[in-house]
Amino acid sequence: MPIKELKTRAEWDNAGQNIPVLHMFGRAKNHPNASPYPLKLETFFRAAQIEYAVDFSQPKSTKGKSPWITFNKEDIADSQMCMNHILKVMPEKDLDSHLSEVDKAVAMGFRSLLEDNLYFVLLMKRYAFDKAKFLLENVLALDRTVQLQNLSPTATPFYNKFIDQARGKGWDFIRSRKSWILANEALKLCQHF
Repeated sequence: MPIKELKTRAEWDNAGQNIPVLHMFGRAKNHPNASPYPLKLETFFRAAQIEYAVDFSQPKSTKGKSPWITFNKEDIADSQMCMNHILKVMPEKDLDSHLSEVDKAVAMGFRSLLEDNLYFVLLMKRYAFDKAKFLLENVLALDRTVQLQNLSPTATPFYNKFIDQARGKGWDFIRSRKSWILANEALKLCQHF
């Protein structure tokens, strides 16, 4: 659990030695976060028993990434880069330290599969096929600044970003029925990992 919520740059910089401030979008209605990346980073903090603080006031880094952290007065973007940086400072928190080199390579392969490929299938389902129903019901309902009745899924930044990224991943493949079959097969394999 986070120790507290911090909202200003001064608070972030003074969170304490080796206490990361996790910057992310607010909590979703039915789960800790609607995005897998903040969920991954916060789960890492909890599993590694790293004391941390949260900030919902500035969810995107200067690079446009979410989540990001302020750690010992330094800003780091991208969930994996955040974890790698923390582990350089606190190697005793490495949850994979007991793994063989082969097992570490397998774990990296699964992470790559989930983050670099299946993530786009998830986005396609959420924002294209389900017309942002997930977003409307679980995320934006908590943000009082969003006018839900005026929201069009194609107008959301999430959808537009997804479309741009999906084109680079092979849009026709992601849209196809075959991608769903392959995604389900990959997820079945992941459960045995």
